[in-house]
Amino acid sequence: MVSKKSCPKCGSGAIDFYAGGLTGIYHCKNCGYSGAIIVEEDTPIKK
Repeated sequence: MVSKKSCPKCGSGAIDFYAGGLTGIYHCKNCGYSGAIIVEEDTPIKK
C-alpha cells in the first residue's frame, strides 16, 4: 500500500509536516491551510 496525503481544503498533495507534538500540524503550500487534519488515502501498489 502507498499512502497519499492531501489537503482537506484544496485537495493538493503539497503538504508539509511542520510541527511536532501529539498530533502535529500540517501546512499546505498551495492554499496556506494549517491544521492537524489531512486526508490520507491508501492505494495498492500496482505490479
